[in-house]
Amino acid sequence: MTDMKKRIFWCFTLLSVFIVTLTSVLIIFALYKVYENERKQELVNECTYIAEALGKTDLEYLAAIGKNSPNRITLISPDGTVIFDNFVNTVVLGNHLNRPEISEALKNGTGEATRLSDTLGENTYYYALRLDNGNCLRLAITTKSIFGIIKNTAGLITAVLFFSAVVAVITAKALTKAVLSPINKINLDDPLANNTYDELSSLLLRIKKQNDRINEQISALQAKQNELNTIAGSMNEALVIFG
Repeated sequence: MTDMKKRIFWCFTLLSVFIVTLTSVLIIFALYKVYENERKQELVNECTYIAEALGKTDLEYLAAIGKNSPNRITLISPDGTVIFDNFVNTVVLGNHLNRPEISEALKNGTGEATRLSDTLGENTYYYALRLDNGNCLRLAITTKSIFGIIKNTAGLITAVLFFSAVVAVITAKALTKAVLSPINKINLDDPLANNTYDELSSLLLRIKKQNDRINEQISALQAKQNELNTIAGSMNEALVIFG
């Protein structure tokens, strides 16, 4: 493979790999944001439904739905004391007044916050709603973070990128051949008769002019050579006569 062919081949290959990788990353992030927003909206809807069905301090209702809900349900008093939690015993839970979603809900009616786990593998989204009696109903949902999803699907992502790289190499090889084939088939003896890229027209025209100039020079040299040959022949005849 010539240097030019190598350069074109690797340019196509690296460009293809870069585009595929960038596109894959953007698609992953876009899909994750859609998934995250949908999960958040589900939590908001569930919190709203529970709040509408909840009485002033209907802990039995919370306990009943808390057994079947995959989400964490917490009821917090206006002073930050945890009244109910379906995941953790309220005795061991501290005051929640300083939690961002709780303080925001007490102030504005609703509050939300997202906390990333120490392992960077999960995100916990909290949504709090202030009830008519002043208590705050908070629901929490835990989902895989973007880092967690990438970690869990690293094998699949690697396989996809490898497959993309193979396709990129094959495509680059085909494109390199397609680009260079018309150039390699150029007839330099008759440049303007070639059916190739429009971008090469000026170059082919210059080659045509160069060929015409060379042919003119060759014709002139041949004419001079013929003239010299004629003179030399005449001199030989003269020498024979005078000899």
